[in-house]
Amino acid sequence: MLHIPSSQFRTVAPARPAAPASKPSTFAAWRDLWRTAPREVRHDFLILTAATPVLLAAFAALWIMVPA
Repeated sequence: MLHIPSSQFRTVAPARPAAPASKPSTFAAWRDLWRTAPREVRHDFLILTAATPVLLAAFAALWIMVPA
């Protein structure tokens, strides 16, 4: 019988699962962008978000009031 020395056997660590080949979700991408943005940019974005409904309402009121 053929004898195989034990030095030929070695422990192999299991391979790590491959990272998914998909892009991160839109929410994750926006969250990462928000976290890396400077404080001034985040502040301006919050102001613009708060002002958008007011600007849209003002535009709608002007649109209704202007004669066709």
